[in-house]
Amino acid sequence: MNPTSATIDRELLRREFQMGGRFELMGAKEVADELGVQMSNLQHQRDLPRPVATLSRGDIWLAQDIREFRHERADRRLKRGWEKTAAA
Repeated sequence: MNPTSATIDRELLRREFQMGGRFELMGAKEVADELGVQMSNLQHQRDLPRPVATLSRGDIWLAQDIREFRHERADRRLKRGWEKTAAA
């Protein structure tokens, strides 16, 4: 991780902490569970939010970012289904 992105990540964590005093973090296993995919397929998830930190055991994400991503992904899939139905 380069120093610039580490600074941005620390600032993101600082803002999150100041807003609510607490925030929930997720590792790869929790993210995979939240998205309903196997850990081995996690790297293939397009547009996955940027992790807030990278540790020796892997990336760490804000749970809120992952939940928003999951909802946006569901909305995109629904929209695609409607488009296919309308085109038929």
